[in-house]
Amino acid sequence: MCGGCEKVICLYRRTRSEAPARIEELEHAEEEGVDFRWLAAPVEVLGNEDGIVTGVRVQKMELGEPDLSGRPRPVPIDGSEYDIELDSIIVGIGQGANPLLTQATEGLDVDTRGRIITEEITQMTSIPGVFAGGDIVTGAATVILAMGAGKLAAHSIDCYLRGVPMVVEEEAAEDVDDVEEIMAPTVIELETRTQNRAH
Repeated sequence: MCGGCEKVICLYRRTRSEAPARIEELEHAEEEGVDFRWLAAPVEVLGNEDGIVTGVRVQKMELGEPDLSGRPRPVPIDGSEYDIELDSIIVGIGQGANPLLTQATEGLDVDTRGRIITEEITQMTSIPGVFAGGDIVTGAATVILAMGAGKLAAHSIDCYLRGVPMVVEEEAAEDVDDVEEIMAPTVIELETRTQNRAH
C-alpha cells in the first residue's frame, strides 16, 4: 500500500479480464490490499466549499458490444450512481507523450503520436548532441527497456563529448568485445572525467 494511505480503491469501467495490465501486476496490487471496483466509472469529483476533495461519484457499468480496441464497450447503467468518500484522487486515463517538451523544443522531430524520433543505436535526436530514450521514444513499455535505452544514450553521450565516433550501425555494435564494459564505465573513469571537466 502507498505510504500513509489507509486504503486504496481502483475504479475500472470494465472487468478484470479487460484490464490493460499484466496478471502479475493485478495480483501484486491485490496482495498489497488494493480494492478493485470493477465495472465502475467515476463521473464526478466531490468536494467541499473550500475546494478540498471529499469523494467521487461512481456509476455502475455493464459490458456491451466490442469497440475499436476489440474489448467490450462499457455501457452506463441508468440510476446506478453512488458516492465513495475519500481524500485523494489519482487520475490514470492512459499513457502518452507529454507535449510540453517536444512543442517547446525547436528542431526536435517527433512522430505522429508525439514521440521523439531517435537513431536506433545511438539514441540521438534530430538535434545534434541531444539524446532521448524510454517511453517518450518507444511509447509505453517496460522499465527494463527504458534502462537499456538510458545505457545506450549514456555511451553515445560519452562518445559525443569526447569527440570519438559513436556506434551508428547495429553490425558495428556486434563487433564490440565487452558491451557491459562500455555500457557501465567504472567509478574511477567517471570521477576522472568529472574532475577533468571541472578544471
